[in-house]
Amino acid sequence: MKLLLTMAWRGLWRNKRRTIITISAVAFATFLTLMSKAMNDGTYLTNIKYAVDSYTGYLQINHKGYIDNPTLKKSFIPSNEINRIIKSTPYLKSFTQRVVGDGLIAHKNNTFGVMILGVDPLAEKKVTKISDRVKEGNFVNSENKNDIVVGAKLLEKLEAKLGDTIVVLVSCFDGSMGNMKLRIGGVTKSGQAEADAGIVYMHIETAQELFALDGRISSIVISLTDFDKIKNSKEYLEKNLSKELEVSDWTRIMPELKQTMDMDSANSLIFLGILIVIVGFGILNTILMSVTERFREFGVILALGARNIKLIWVVIFETILISLIGLIVGLVIGIVLNYYVYYNPIAITGVTADMYQELGFMPAIYTTVTFDIYVYTVTYILAVCFLAVIYPIYRISKLEALKGIRFT
Repeated sequence: MKLLLTMAWRGLWRNKRRTIITISAVAFATFLTLMSKAMNDGTYLTNIKYAVDSYTGYLQINHKGYIDNPTLKKSFIPSNEINRIIKSTPYLKSFTQRVVGDGLIAHKNNTFGVMILGVDPLAEKKVTKISDRVKEGNFVNSENKNDIVVGAKLLEKLEAKLGDTIVVLVSCFDGSMGNMKLRIGGVTKSGQAEADAGIVYMHIETAQELFALDGRISSIVISLTDFDKIKNSKEYLEKNLSKELEVSDWTRIMPELKQTMDMDSANSLIFLGILIVIVGFGILNTILMSVTERFREFGVILALGARNIKLIWVVIFETILISLIGLIVGLVIGIVLNYYVYYNPIAITGVTADMYQELGFMPAIYTTVTFDIYVYTVTYILAVCFLAVIYPIYRISKLEALKGIRFT
């Protein structure tokens, strides 16, 4: 075995330039695969956490069918039994109740359709960061239940200002029309045009009165202590809650984000696939040329009594050495840069930043340093390297002593 390794090492450096180029290609592919995977996973994980912490929560409990067709008819009474089950949920951080409905908001001659979100102000602050978006005035509070919070763009469209009185008109749970005069007590600015122009926040009790819900709610939003434990908590709730209720995670609540992630991941895989194919052919070329140049040498070795399997192991060792050297170089560079970006996210500015915010993403690129990205990178690169050596091995397995010696 030691002799075979020595032969492989010497054979590797017969053509130093070609070997160095191939090692560089493996290192570059390793570096690019690692950074692409780290940035892809890190950016999306950060944005998912941002979205669930900002608005949706980790899990939501609704009446069955509500997510597909959100109407007041699918509201429900939050019984003591439901609250007890939620409080016993593993990894629970906090939870809050909401009322969600549609209505018209009017000020002077301006009228616009909006989504009305009734929240419990104290509980909501423990679950999401909606209150952090208030730039003027105050968030919804129990002292002034007739105060509402509107988005900055909606305030501009209404041609209103902080402290003005507006009229809200809705279709109630019982089919009647409901209306209220409310005061603008706060203004939010999230950077997302749709939210800033189309959502009105009010106290949950005010919303229940406005929609004539008589204590009913639209959803219960849950925050967890560990993002990776969403599945565990969801399974517990599904097992213990009534069959009339359903539990949804972020992939169901935000299907657009999930679809965007899947599409971008597919594009990244296609790009990496093309890169890996190129690198694979580079390795194949190096090994095949190295093997072809030594056919006469291999023929003499076979004539002296050596078996083809010995030569196959020499080529395999050469491939392993090239792969390992390239992997180590690529991983070292990739890990250093990955940790740098992890602690110093790359900010996105200009038009691209505006586009990111419109889509609900944070305008920055993040990475992750989880162990699985390194396992993914090493596995991916090694698989390609060993696929590239299959044909050279086949050529050697069919080589005969006389044909090898006569090869020109």
